[in-house]
Amino acid sequence: MEGPIVPESNPQEAFARLAEKLDSEPPLALPENFTVLDHLLFGIVQEGASPSLALEAYKNLANGFFNFNEMRVAHRDEFIAMLEGVPNAADKAQRMLDVLKFVFETTYSFDLESMKKKPVKQAQKQLSKVAGATRFAVAATVQRALGGTAPAIDENGRALLVACGAASADEPFETVLAQIEGFLTDENAASICLAIQEAAFDPKRRNLLVATAADNGAVAKKPVKKAVKKAAT
Repeated sequence: MEGPIVPESNPQEAFARLAEKLDSEPPLALPENFTVLDHLLFGIVQEGASPSLALEAYKNLANGFFNFNEMRVAHRDEFIAMLEGVPNAADKAQRMLDVLKFVFETTYSFDLESMKKKPVKQAQKQLSKVAGATRFAVAATVQRALGGTAPAIDENGRALLVACGAASADEPFETVLAQIEGFLTDENAASICLAIQEAAFDPKRRNLLVATAADNGAVAKKPVKKAVKKAAT
């Protein structure tokens, strides 16, 4: 269902208003013991799904195996069965297995923690070369494990940003992502993107945010009436 039409506004100002609104809500907390590899695999599960749903699915999956190596040699159908309710589960299961296989065959371990010691852009480039990893999963890992600002926004998140006037529907996705990255900081990138993605999959919350953005846009665009001086009599 289409929401209110948001008047044209400054995307950065619209993004700031949206971020402020989202910041007033309890954030989704990710496990502190997540490794870099956990974040990469979770990023694959999350794309195209709400973060809260994806997190429960990933926890269910991870708890179903003794370690990453047991996950690596599992059958794809085992992964699919544990990703109940997650969109594109079969594709995501295969991607996760591809990641685990690639990491093991290139490092002889499942330890990607050394990425934390590299410059963020260098680590991002290396992660993007991991077989099975997606742009979204890499961005999510960079934000949550490495302290970077790569925007973990998928098409659903983009649709919310467009509806709130914080992004243009006419720009290529890569252009929108570059613009959004400019609005983020090392400190808030992960929390804001998680909040955006969570709201994008909650129709009630999404509609409220879009309606609020429309109201703000209308106020911003409302012309200021100038006082009219009466002619002297």
